[in-house]
Amino acid sequence: LNFKHFMMEVDSDEADLSYVESLFERSRTALRNSFLKLNEDSETDTSMLKFTSQHVLSLSSVSSLEQDLANSLSAFDVSFPKKRKPDIKFVEDGLHELESIFPSFLNAYRCNLEKQDISELMSQYENFCDSRLKHLLNLQTSMDSVEFSSSTVASLIKLFKAEKSFWRLLRIFAKDRFSNESSFEDGRDVSEKITVNSSDADKWNFLLKNDKTFREMRLIMECCEQNAAMWLEECSLPENLHSTTLWSATFRSLCDSGGGSRSKRSTITEMDPDAPFRQNRPLHPEDENGQERFYLWIFRYIRAGCINSAVDLCSEYGMHWLAVSLLGAVPDSGNHFVQSTGKARVPLLRRTGNRKLWKQTCWSLVVERSLPPMERAIYGAVSGHLPSTLHGCRTWEDYLWACACSRSEDRFSKLTDWLDSGNVVTSADLHSQSKEIDIALFREMFNDVNSIANQRQETDDEFRAFSALIRDFILQEYESMVEHGLLAVELVSADVTVKDQFCRFLCHVVLAMLHLKLIDNESEQFQAIVEHYLEVLSKNRRHLLLQPFYVGQLSLSRKSRVYAKILQDVTETEERYACLNYGETAGIDMPETLGFLLHGTIARKAPPAATLVPVRERLAQGEFYPDDSNYWIVSQEDCSIMEALKWFLIDENYAAAAVTHILYVVRHFILQEKFASAKKALSLLNTEVIERAKVQICLEDVPLVQQHMEAVDEIQDWQEYFMAHGQFETWSQCYHQVKPAEMSDISESASYPEEFQFMQRRKQQKMKSTDWTLSLQSYSDIAVYSMKKVLDRRNYSKDWLFCQYRKEDPEVYHQIQAVRNLCLPRMCYMMLYILRATENHKKVLDLTTIIADNVDSLCQTFDRSLLQHLLTELTESCLENLVQGFDAFGYPVPIYDE
Repeated sequence: LNFKHFMMEVDSDEADLSYVESLFERSRTALRNSFLKLNEDSETDTSMLKFTSQHVLSLSSVSSLEQDLANSLSAFDVSFPKKRKPDIKFVEDGLHELESIFPSFLNAYRCNLEKQDISELMSQYENFCDSRLKHLLNLQTSMDSVEFSSSTVASLIKLFKAEKSFWRLLRIFAKDRFSNESSFEDGRDVSEKITVNSSDADKWNFLLKNDKTFREMRLIMECCEQNAAMWLEECSLPENLHSTTLWSATFRSLCDSGGGSRSKRSTITEMDPDAPFRQNRPLHPEDENGQERFYLWIFRYIRAGCINSAVDLCSEYGMHWLAVSLLGAVPDSGNHFVQSTGKARVPLLRRTGNRKLWKQTCWSLVVERSLPPMERAIYGAVSGHLPSTLHGCRTWEDYLWACACSRSEDRFSKLTDWLDSGNVVTSADLHSQSKEIDIALFREMFNDVNSIANQRQETDDEFRAFSALIRDFILQEYESMVEHGLLAVELVSADVTVKDQFCRFLCHVVLAMLHLKLIDNESEQFQAIVEHYLEVLSKNRRHLLLQPFYVGQLSLSRKSRVYAKILQDVTETEERYACLNYGETAGIDMPETLGFLLHGTIARKAPPAATLVPVRERLAQGEFYPDDSNYWIVSQEDCSIMEALKWFLIDENYAAAAVTHILYVVRHFILQEKFASAKKALSLLNTEVIERAKVQICLEDVPLVQQHMEAVDEIQDWQEYFMAHGQFETWSQCYHQVKPAEMSDISESASYPEEFQFMQRRKQQKMKSTDWTLSLQSYSDIAVYSMKKVLDRRNYSKDWLFCQYRKEDPEVYHQIQAVRNLCLPRMCYMMLYILRATENHKKVLDLTTIIADNVDSLCQTFDRSLLQHLLTELTESCLENLVQGFDAFGYPVPIYDE
């Protein structure tokens, strides 16, 4: 736009309104195209656009045009974000997709459970982490600002990278330490020997085969190098490293000056690789920066174990002398010409045949302070010089790689020095000294690594957690590894999502160690780690059926209790049935688990006991029931307990367990004086369940058969008790509510019609009274008969709620005794109340006989004061017999003629 011309036209007093409108329309179109172009090119300066939008709005004095243009400009974001700004739901959905890793890990572990070699399992874990890592990286590129969850994504990326590296370490070491195919003892020729004339490659392979310490040092390096190679895959060479020579600016400067430097700064005068070192002069400033970046990339290739790639890069940029120098790190196989693997400009590179001389040369270079730090780091890395190598290290893993590299090179040098002295080393000689790894050497190495990390203030909590696990695993301190892992759960991150993923990782680490029999599942730390992960899985309902397998890995003493807590919130019948099947498959004792679930529900749902008058005092006062509605109404808490009982009724295989636990709940409700709840709980035991339980009981051991059959008999006792209790209620309703009222006498001054009507009413009243008396007598007989079945056990072989074989269970035995002491005295007073209310004093003596009979031990259910009160009541009934013409024992008094 020509804004100057535009402003001149708008400021003209003779401007036509239609012309102004068309002009603004063209302006809007031009601005829109500019905005679209700027959106495509995020590097364009946006200051000009902001200036344009502000000034165009200030030109027009027509409010409609100003508003129209403002609306058109508001459709564009002048900040021009480089990436799409996602909404919160987009980020949350992306994080939720990570939860698919939970079943993936479980399925992989179960598929490899029978295999001794777990390297394949570790490889699958690596792939899972890699796929989630790619997903998170894609998610990160979709976010342009620091949202509430962008830090979560960044932490997860860091976590999955560290986890992938750890699984790689376990895979490499597990295959070497625990795989039968790669045992340290297998395939080793004890007569093998090496001499001074052996090639470097033979000496190297000899150490790998016979020196376990050396081999594990190289395994550490291999793992660290593979991790670094993964980083190289994500990066590319800087665009400014594209010239054919690395010192292009210095070369142009020398050409311009005719071999002499005209710049104010004195630079080298020869294009010789060691010119900066010999002349003690710098390169051209541009080349110094480029060379620093070049050395950095060479070091990264070495750090990733890609010596050939480093050689190719040196050859590509004309640094053939450095390329040949790097090849000294490769053990010599006898052929002094090594083929480079990349698109090198030199097909064959000549290398030194004397590795010892090459190493001495490298060490002499790294001690020279005049060389750039990264160049010294390169020579130190390939020759095992630790102090100089650290110049290129930035992370804890870099330090570990550098220390392992230095110590393995030192171990190889000691072997070559020994051979150079004219000695011969056999496989048997070396194996006798290096059958096991040198723990002290590894411990010293890790102390050095941690010391370096602390000096350089490496304070990343995630890396500290993983580094501690790596250290303990390599040092074979597996118990400490579990302890440090448990401590790391609290330190790894404050973000819940990150912590959950770390718990998943740590749980599968300890499971892999359990599979390798490196630890046992009895330790508290192991069980705490698994239970932490179970809490993570419990957050998502979709992971309900994943939990039984992990519960099954716990110790026998913990399985049932932990699984019972998980089942507390499962209410759907289909889910319950699945949980039972999966629990059995995982080796969990489900009857025991459901027992813990039931007792836990009772403990949580049982309300605090109300302050009630003791039962015995109420009975003495003629009150049979507590002044509480809970006796007749099933509360919501009691319904929850009965819902827990339905777990036993889902599968017919739990019929015997259903009998014992339902009876336990019935007794529990009775002791809490909840008659309606106890009766409803007993109704869960239908005939089908009872018959099925009898069949299952017959298949058990003899002691269990006796105990469980005693429980089955208890069902009938409770049915008789509830029947007697119900009959008393029916009698009580008839006695108190249906009893006809008595009629008063008619007055003497009543007329004949009134007297006639009175006589008719009295006649009807007598008929009702007769019917009521007959009905009451029937109800009384039925109620007394039902109560005698509970109380009078002389015709039975056992007492009510007989408990002989279940005495071995103290809880059940004391519960039954408490129930007997509560129910039997109440039943006696109910029966006495009916007999005295119906003036049937003769049958009171039957009750006295039942109580006094020692066969059923009924008198033992009374305490002394209550028994004394009952005997007093019985005595009064005996005295009533004398008034009615009977003797004290209820027999008619004989009449003698005078």
